[in-house]
Amino acid sequence: MEPASAVMCFYMMTVITIVKPIVWVPAFIPPYGLRAAGDVKFSMITSCCTMWLCRVSLCVYLCRVWGFGPIVVWIGMFADWTVRAVIFTWRFHSRRWLVCIKEGRSDSGRRNIQSVSEADSVDERKKESISGTTMVICTIL
Repeated sequence: MEPASAVMCFYMMTVITIVKPIVWVPAFIPPYGLRAAGDVKFSMITSCCTMWLCRVSLCVYLCRVWGFGPIVVWIGMFADWTVRAVIFTWRFHSRRWLVCIKEGRSDSGRRNIQSVSEADSVDERKKESISGTTMVICTIL
């Protein structure tokens, strides 16, 4: 390995070791909870948009316009994670994702409950599940 490559490799590994635990956790753990709670559409749209806008577009721009090297892949990834972390943290604290649970539906709008007695048992299970999921996410955030 060339000395310049070794220096760049060491630099990139140092940066990812510092940034990943700080930014990756709030960017990926809350969406898992939101998807489990039925807020699938928002999570999917946000993830796809941030990937294309931050990761891909920023990488292409920094490579072609500014002449960055391989580090641009990490910069794009960190930007993507940071934007996702902000959006998903906002979504979680806004509590708008609870609407899907209260209405007993997924983001597609279809009712998932067939009868009233089934609705009561489903509501009880969801309450238990929500409290556990919320406790885990609040502990992380």
